[in-house]
Amino acid sequence: MDISTAAINERPLVLGAARSLVGIMTTPAGFAGDASRPALIILNAGLVHRVGPNRLHVNIARRMAERGFLSVRFDFSGIGESLPRSDNLPYTQSTVLEVREVMDAVTALTGIRSFCLLGLSSGALVSLETALTDPRVVGAAILNPHGFADSAEWGAHVENLSESHIYARNLLTPHSWGRLLTGKTNYRRLAETLWYRVARRNTKVANISSVVHEMRPKLTAFLGLNIRILLLFSEKDRSIVNFDEILGERWQRNLCGNVETVTIPEANHTFAGPVHLEQAVGAIDGWMTKGWPK
Repeated sequence: MDISTAAINERPLVLGAARSLVGIMTTPAGFAGDASRPALIILNAGLVHRVGPNRLHVNIARRMAERGFLSVRFDFSGIGESLPRSDNLPYTQSTVLEVREVMDAVTALTGIRSFCLLGLSSGALVSLETALTDPRVVGAAILNPHGFADSAEWGAHVENLSESHIYARNLLTPHSWGRLLTGKTNYRRLAETLWYRVARRNTKVANISSVVHEMRPKLTAFLGLNIRILLLFSEKDRSIVNFDEILGERWQRNLCGNVETVTIPEANHTFAGPVHLEQAVGAIDGWMTKGWPK
């Protein structure tokens, strides 16, 4: 069923070469196609339905429609209402293929031939992979990327470093000292994570090194693309630690002008809560409208 307001129109679509992907196209009211501005393709965050965690994707799509952009948020195969694939194509390949098929469909429907991709968590990595291989991508919004490696050692490594950053930062606040002195802090975990931060340079784990060697060229190539890039991080999420460990802690100093970084204070991985949700939507709004003004 189509949904229309004074500002936007929303209608369901069946997409993909197999007509198996279900999505929602959101447009400004009366939209007749504007090939001078890219369409925004919003990808699943992990296994979360296309509405997004805390309805993040719905809010982004509707805000962008108010700014004059067309967007499509859809479910990858096997998620939400989209049918499972009939082949055995790995997830890392099938998701990139399906993004391309959705871009094909949008072009056929509207004439728009350039695209921005937006992904949270694992969706961020799909955006990255697609941008590296498809020249139609002119912008990528990467939100709290997770899933850099299928490695328990890497996950534990990043988690320990992230927690050590949080503990170190919190030790500067009176509230945290109060918790520390009144026994409300997990002393064992505090000691473990702070020690890990000090001792990690002497830790030699093959799986950690292999992730760095595999991902560093890919991240470097992505950040060097001639497209507009938004890196949106939450302060209480470990995603930025992935970048620090893979690229080195000074990587932000070497970014080109087409790459913008934003960190939302106190926000968690999914920008839960109305304040953090609005800050995330506002950051994306500002990035899109600045990059592609009317």
